[in-house]
Amino acid sequence: MSVTYTSTPVRGRFTATVLSLMLLGAWPAVLPAAAPDGGSVFIDDFTTGPVTDAGASAAGFWTVRAPQGAFATKSDGVLKLESAGPAQWANLHLISALRPDFNFFARPLTFSLEDLAVTASEGVPPERATMRFSVTPAVTQEWLGDTGVSLSLNAARRLRLGYKVATPQKDPDSANMLVEHTFAGDVTGIDVTLDADGYALAVRHKDERGEPAATPFTTSGKWTDKGPGLTKDSWGGDGSAVMLLAQRGQIDPPADTNAAVITLSAFKVNLGQPTTPSAGTTTTEK
Repeated sequence: MSVTYTSTPVRGRFTATVLSLMLLGAWPAVLPAAAPDGGSVFIDDFTTGPVTDAGASAAGFWTVRAPQGAFATKSDGVLKLESAGPAQWANLHLISALRPDFNFFARPLTFSLEDLAVTASEGVPPERATMRFSVTPAVTQEWLGDTGVSLSLNAARRLRLGYKVATPQKDPDSANMLVEHTFAGDVTGIDVTLDADGYALAVRHKDERGEPAATPFTTSGKWTDKGPGLTKDSWGGDGSAVMLLAQRGQIDPPADTNAAVITLSAFKVNLGQPTTPSAGTTTTEK
């Protein structure tokens, strides 16, 4: 396990050194009250212990909710989520506890996924194999809960970012969709910053020639860009949050075959920069 705190300021919102979204890694049992700007809040690099552990200091950090035929494993620093029949929908979730450390209303947080890959098995339409990362105010699946923020990526390379408020039984990324984009090449990493005002999003991917590329979709998106907006009052409680990583595969008709496979080398949460921009700094691609 390695958790690093640094006083180096963030000079670019989406620099790779500061904004890596690696979903599951080492977490100290008790975090300091505050980390310096750009400091590390959470890391899971999938190198220590079973899947439920986020490093050596956080045994049982993740709860795994897996139906029959779904499996979460980690080996050599890679998390692997895969699902198979016999259910038509195979949904696997890694869910944290409700934690004040993930309160993005109190200060900007950047969530980063590294070395990400989403693939559909042979015979499964790529749009039916999906990874979804969510932050919610309750320990429940993002679809069932009333409120939350989700980012999804399917094997067809379509990415969505959105949120919902008081809307149960709906995926947050489609309730109030803030970003939707289909990439020419594979997506390999995602950095999303959330705060009380809005969001920022940057994606690492391959271009149409297979060369590495990076797209900053926005550095200053607002919750009110779509829908009623997201506030601490609508979130509820003290702003504490749950992190979820979900793998969803649809097999129609149901069959004993893998529907989707997701791999990831790390999940990180860092202190980010405010999404409220200085004059003239907005860049968007939607």
